[in-house]
Amino acid sequence: MSTQPFVPPANLPERLLQTPMVDPQSGIVTSLPWKTLFSRMAQPVQVPTLTQDTHANRLNFAASKVVAGSIFYETDRSVYYIAVGGQWIYGGGMSPVFQVTIPSDLTASDAGFLADVQDYGHLLRWDGKMWGWGPGDAQSGYSVAFVNAPKDPLWHLCDGSTNVPYLRADGGLSYATLPSTAGSYFRQ
Repeated sequence: MSTQPFVPPANLPERLLQTPMVDPQSGIVTSLPWKTLFSRMAQPVQVPTLTQDTHANRLNFAASKVVAGSIFYETDRSVYYIAVGGQWIYGGGMSPVFQVTIPSDLTASDAGFLADVQDYGHLLRWDGKMWGWGPGDAQSGYSVAFVNAPKDPLWHLCDGSTNVPYLRADGGLSYATLPSTAGSYFRQ
């Protein structure tokens, strides 16, 4: 049994045959040089992750154990956190809350956290140390004269009522005694 010398196909570049990955006698690609080449080219890649879970579980999930830039979405608060420098930093979202459930466990890494206080119709923003009015919020504790009664239920008729609650910038409540002024409404 005689073997014919290898004749490369016409469309095969000659320089490919001159690499140590091809046996010039047989034209067979050897696997070891290819494996060596690709193993030298391969770089370990760390890919940021997206995790969805509750706020309580984020607190138990160390940002130092994930790739920088990984995102954690708090399903119960509707907000995002990003792993930066081994800690979770607030990244965005607006948490729908009621006045009695305004978060009280925020820290400096939560700066910018937005709380939509639904029972008072206000937006609060955590600055890293305390709550304040959120962007675009008209605040509360004032009266406005209306030609027609407002449709928003968070306005209270200035009818002399006492102990009318209204939201403060810090998320707490204050109480007002309203004047009796026809056509005026108090913003809670």
